[in-house]
Amino acid sequence: MGLKTSQNPEKILLVRAGRGGDLIMITPAVNALLEAYPWAEFHLLTTGDGRRILGDFDPRITRTFLYSRRFPRTLVLQRRLTGQFRAEGYSRIFIFETKPHYRRWLGGLAPEVHVLTGTADNGHYCARCLDLVARAVNGEVPRGWASLSCTPAGVDQARQLLADHGVDPEARLVGLHPTFSGTGLPLFRDRQGLRHRMWPGESFARLARVLVDRAQARGEKLAVVIDALPEEVKYVRPIVEQSGG
Repeated sequence: MGLKTSQNPEKILLVRAGRGGDLIMITPAVNALLEAYPWAEFHLLTTGDGRRILGDFDPRITRTFLYSRRFPRTLVLQRRLTGQFRAEGYSRIFIFETKPHYRRWLGGLAPEVHVLTGTADNGHYCARCLDLVARAVNGEVPRGWASLSCTPAGVDQARQLLADHGVDPEARLVGLHPTFSGTGLPLFRDRQGLRHRMWPGESFARLARVLVDRAQARGEKLAVVIDALPEEVKYVRPIVEQSGG
Protein backbone atom coordinates (compact mmCIF):
# COMPACT_ATOMS: atom_id res chain seq x y z
CA MET A 1 0.00 0.00 0.00
CA GLY A 2 2.99 2.28 0.28
CA LEU A 3 4.29 4.33 3.17
CA LYS A 4 1.69 6.22 5.15
CA THR A 5 2.50 9.71 6.39
CA SER A 6 0.85 12.16 8.75
CA GLN A 7 -0.65 13.81 5.65
CA ASN A 8 -1.87 10.46 4.29
CA PRO A 9 -2.46 8.17 7.29
CA GLU A 10 -3.72 4.63 7.13
CA LYS A 11 -7.43 4.53 7.98
CA ILE A 12 -9.07 1.78 10.00
CA LEU A 13 -12.82 1.40 10.50
CA LEU A 14 -14.19 0.01 13.78
CA VAL A 15 -17.73 -1.36 13.77
CA ARG A 16 -19.91 -1.74 16.86
CA ALA A 17 -23.61 -0.90 16.90
CA GLY A 18 -25.40 -1.08 20.22
CA ARG A 19 -26.02 0.71 23.45
CA GLY A 20 -23.72 2.06 26.14
CA GLY A 21 -22.50 -1.17 27.66
CA ASP A 22 -21.89 -2.69 24.23
CA LEU A 23 -19.45 0.10 23.42
CA ILE A 24 -17.72 0.09 26.80
CA MET A 25 -16.92 -3.59 26.34
CA ILE A 26 -14.89 -2.99 23.18
CA THR A 27 -12.61 -0.44 24.88
CA PRO A 28 -9.85 -2.98 25.71
CA ALA A 29 -9.78 -4.06 22.05
CA VAL A 30 -9.81 -0.46 20.83
CA ASN A 31 -6.87 0.38 23.10
CA ALA A 32 -5.02 -2.66 21.76
CA LEU A 33 -5.61 -1.48 18.19
CA LEU A 34 -4.47 2.05 18.99
CA GLU A 35 -1.23 0.55 20.32
CA ALA A 36 -0.81 -1.91 17.45
CA TYR A 37 -1.29 0.74 14.74
CA PRO A 38 0.21 3.94 16.21
CA TRP A 39 0.39 5.62 12.80
CA ALA A 40 -3.27 5.00 11.88
CA GLU A 41 -6.39 7.15 11.95
CA PHE A 42 -9.53 5.41 13.21
CA HIS A 43 -13.18 5.84 12.29
CA LEU A 44 -16.16 4.34 14.10
CA LEU A 45 -19.45 3.01 12.75
CA THR A 46 -21.90 3.00 15.65
CA THR A 47 -25.19 4.27 17.04
CA GLY A 48 -26.04 7.49 18.82
CA ASP A 49 -25.22 5.79 22.12
CA GLY A 50 -21.87 4.77 20.68
CA ARG A 51 -21.04 8.33 19.74
CA ARG A 52 -21.99 9.49 23.23
CA ILE A 53 -19.82 6.83 24.89
CA LEU A 54 -16.74 6.91 22.64
CA GLY A 55 -16.96 10.40 21.18
CA ASP A 56 -13.97 11.63 23.22
CA PHE A 57 -12.33 8.28 23.85
CA ASP A 58 -9.14 9.01 21.89
CA PRO A 59 -8.15 11.87 19.53
CA ARG A 60 -7.11 9.34 16.88
CA ILE A 61 -10.76 8.30 16.49
CA THR A 62 -11.40 11.21 14.18
CA ARG A 63 -14.76 10.41 12.65
CA THR A 64 -17.99 8.70 13.71
CA PHE A 65 -20.61 7.36 11.30
CA LEU A 66 -24.08 6.90 12.76
CA TYR A 67 -26.03 3.75 11.99
CA SER A 68 -29.46 2.47 12.94
CA ARG A 69 -30.50 -1.16 13.23
CA ARG A 70 -34.15 -0.26 12.71
CA PHE A 71 -35.76 -1.21 9.41
CA PRO A 72 -36.28 0.48 6.91
CA ARG A 73 -33.80 3.17 8.02
CA THR A 74 -31.10 0.51 7.86
CA LEU A 75 -31.43 0.22 4.07
CA VAL A 76 -31.24 3.96 3.48
CA LEU A 77 -28.18 4.35 5.69
CA GLN A 78 -26.37 1.40 4.14
CA ARG A 79 -26.54 2.87 0.64
CA ARG A 80 -25.22 6.23 1.79
CA LEU A 81 -22.56 4.85 4.12
CA THR A 82 -21.22 2.37 1.58
CA GLY A 83 -20.28 5.21 -0.75
CA GLN A 84 -18.62 7.13 2.07
CA PHE A 85 -16.63 4.10 3.16
CA ARG A 86 -15.36 3.49 -0.37
CA ALA A 87 -14.23 7.10 -0.57
CA GLU A 88 -12.31 6.80 2.73
CA GLY A 89 -10.25 3.90 1.39
CA TYR A 90 -9.85 1.85 4.55
CA SER A 91 -6.94 -0.56 4.81
CA ARG A 92 -8.59 -2.56 7.60
CA ILE A 93 -12.06 -3.00 9.07
CA PHE A 94 -12.67 -4.55 12.48
CA ILE A 95 -16.24 -5.75 12.95
CA PHE A 96 -17.04 -6.37 16.61
CA GLU A 97 -20.40 -7.87 15.66
CA THR A 98 -21.32 -11.51 15.10
CA LYS A 99 -24.36 -10.97 12.89
CA PRO A 100 -23.60 -12.07 9.28
CA HIS A 101 -25.25 -8.87 8.05
CA TYR A 102 -22.13 -6.81 8.80
CA ARG A 103 -19.78 -9.23 7.05
CA ARG A 104 -22.00 -9.26 3.95
CA TRP A 105 -22.25 -5.49 3.90
CA LEU A 106 -18.67 -4.48 4.70
CA GLY A 107 -16.70 -7.54 3.63
CA GLY A 108 -15.50 -6.08 0.32
CA LEU A 109 -14.71 -2.56 1.46
CA ALA A 110 -11.12 -3.08 2.66
CA PRO A 111 -8.17 -5.38 1.87
CA GLU A 112 -8.40 -6.77 5.41
CA VAL A 113 -11.73 -7.33 7.17
CA HIS A 114 -11.64 -8.95 10.61
CA VAL A 115 -14.97 -10.21 11.97
CA LEU A 116 -15.90 -11.39 15.44
CA THR A 117 -17.12 -14.99 15.60
CA GLY A 118 -18.65 -17.27 18.19
CA THR A 119 -21.13 -16.66 21.00
CA ALA A 120 -20.98 -16.24 24.75
CA ASP A 121 -20.45 -20.00 24.96
CA ASN A 122 -16.99 -19.33 23.47
CA GLY A 123 -15.95 -16.90 26.18
CA HIS A 124 -16.57 -13.39 27.45
CA TYR A 125 -17.28 -10.79 24.78
CA CYS A 126 -14.36 -8.57 25.84
CA ALA A 127 -11.94 -11.49 25.61
CA ARG A 128 -13.25 -12.51 22.19
CA CYS A 129 -12.76 -8.96 20.90
CA LEU A 130 -9.18 -9.00 22.16
CA ASP A 131 -8.63 -12.41 20.53
CA LEU A 132 -9.82 -10.91 17.24
CA VAL A 133 -7.22 -8.15 17.49
CA ALA A 134 -4.50 -10.65 18.45
CA ARG A 135 -5.24 -12.76 15.36
CA ALA A 136 -5.14 -9.66 13.18
CA VAL A 137 -1.74 -8.50 14.43
CA ASN A 138 -0.43 -12.07 14.71
CA GLY A 139 0.75 -11.62 18.27
CA GLU A 140 -0.18 -10.97 21.88
CA VAL A 141 -2.09 -7.80 22.79
CA PRO A 142 -2.51 -6.05 26.18
CA ARG A 143 -5.39 -7.48 28.20
CA GLY A 144 -6.54 -4.21 29.73
CA TRP A 145 -9.69 -3.29 31.61
CA ALA A 146 -12.85 -1.98 30.02
CA SER A 147 -12.65 1.70 30.85
CA LEU A 148 -13.63 5.23 29.90
CA SER A 149 -11.87 8.47 30.67
CA CYS A 150 -13.77 11.05 32.73
CA THR A 151 -13.67 14.83 32.54
CA PRO A 152 -13.14 16.75 35.81
CA ALA A 153 -16.67 18.10 35.50
CA GLY A 154 -18.02 14.57 35.08
CA VAL A 155 -16.15 13.39 38.16
CA ASP A 156 -17.57 16.29 40.19
CA GLN A 157 -21.10 15.48 38.98
CA ALA A 158 -20.71 11.82 39.89
CA ARG A 159 -19.41 12.65 43.36
CA GLN A 160 -22.30 15.02 43.95
CA LEU A 161 -24.81 12.41 42.77
CA LEU A 162 -23.38 9.85 45.18
CA ALA A 163 -23.31 12.36 48.02
CA ASP A 164 -26.97 13.23 47.35
CA HIS A 165 -27.78 9.54 47.91
CA GLY A 166 -25.84 9.26 51.14
CA VAL A 167 -22.77 7.44 49.80
CA ASP A 168 -19.68 8.00 51.96
CA PRO A 169 -17.11 9.78 49.75
CA GLU A 170 -14.31 7.93 51.58
CA ALA A 171 -15.74 4.49 50.79
CA ARG A 172 -14.55 2.19 48.01
CA LEU A 173 -17.36 2.10 45.47
CA VAL A 174 -18.64 -1.10 43.82
CA GLY A 175 -21.29 -0.87 41.13
CA LEU A 176 -23.62 -3.76 40.25
CA HIS A 177 -25.33 -3.75 36.85
CA PRO A 178 -27.89 -6.58 36.98
CA THR A 179 -29.82 -5.76 33.80
CA PHE A 180 -29.09 -5.50 30.08
CA SER A 181 -30.59 -3.65 27.12
CA GLY A 182 -33.10 -6.43 26.42
CA THR A 183 -34.32 -6.81 29.99
CA GLY A 184 -37.44 -4.75 29.48
CA LEU A 185 -38.58 -6.49 26.28
CA PRO A 186 -41.99 -8.20 26.54
CA LEU A 187 -41.63 -11.83 27.63
CA PHE A 188 -37.84 -11.45 27.29
CA ARG A 189 -37.80 -11.58 23.50
CA ASP A 190 -34.03 -11.61 23.75
CA ARG A 191 -33.91 -15.08 25.29
CA GLN A 192 -30.27 -15.62 24.37
CA GLY A 193 -29.43 -12.35 26.11
CA LEU A 194 -31.38 -13.50 29.17
CA ARG A 195 -29.44 -16.76 29.29
CA HIS A 196 -26.02 -15.16 28.94
CA ARG A 197 -26.42 -11.76 30.57
CA MET A 198 -28.97 -12.07 33.36
CA TRP A 199 -27.28 -13.34 36.52
CA PRO A 200 -29.84 -14.45 39.15
CA GLY A 201 -30.89 -11.67 41.50
CA GLU A 202 -30.15 -13.77 44.56
CA SER A 203 -26.56 -14.14 43.34
CA PHE A 204 -26.16 -10.35 43.12
CA ALA A 205 -27.62 -10.03 46.63
CA ARG A 206 -25.22 -12.63 48.03
CA LEU A 207 -22.26 -10.99 46.28
CA ALA A 208 -23.18 -7.62 47.82
CA ARG A 209 -23.31 -9.16 51.31
CA VAL A 210 -19.98 -10.97 50.82
CA LEU A 211 -18.26 -7.81 49.62
CA VAL A 212 -19.52 -5.72 52.53
CA ASP A 213 -18.71 -8.41 55.11
CA ARG A 214 -15.14 -8.79 53.82
CA ALA A 215 -14.60 -5.04 53.78
CA GLN A 216 -15.86 -4.71 57.35
CA ALA A 217 -13.59 -7.56 58.48
CA ARG A 218 -10.65 -5.61 57.08
CA GLY A 219 -11.77 -2.34 58.62
CA GLU A 220 -12.48 -0.84 55.20
CA LYS A 221 -15.40 1.27 54.03
CA LEU A 222 -17.32 -0.08 51.07
CA ALA A 223 -20.45 1.15 49.31
CA VAL A 224 -22.42 -1.02 46.88
CA VAL A 225 -24.70 0.70 44.37
CA ILE A 226 -26.89 -0.59 41.52
CA ASP A 227 -27.09 0.95 38.07
CA ALA A 228 -30.48 0.52 36.40
CA LEU A 229 -33.11 2.40 34.43
CA PRO A 230 -36.42 3.43 36.05
CA GLU A 231 -38.34 0.73 34.17
CA GLU A 232 -35.93 -1.89 35.55
CA VAL A 233 -36.64 -1.16 39.22
CA LYS A 234 -38.81 -4.28 39.47
CA TYR A 235 -35.70 -6.39 38.81
CA VAL A 236 -33.56 -4.37 41.19
CA ARG A 237 -35.86 -4.16 44.21
CA PRO A 238 -35.60 -7.88 45.13
CA ILE A 239 -31.80 -7.61 45.04
CA VAL A 240 -31.87 -4.68 47.45
CA GLU A 241 -34.25 -6.53 49.77
CA GLN A 242 -32.37 -9.85 49.69
CA SER A 243 -29.04 -8.11 50.30
CA GLY A 244 -30.37 -6.24 53.32
CA GLY A 245 -29.84 -2.91 51.62
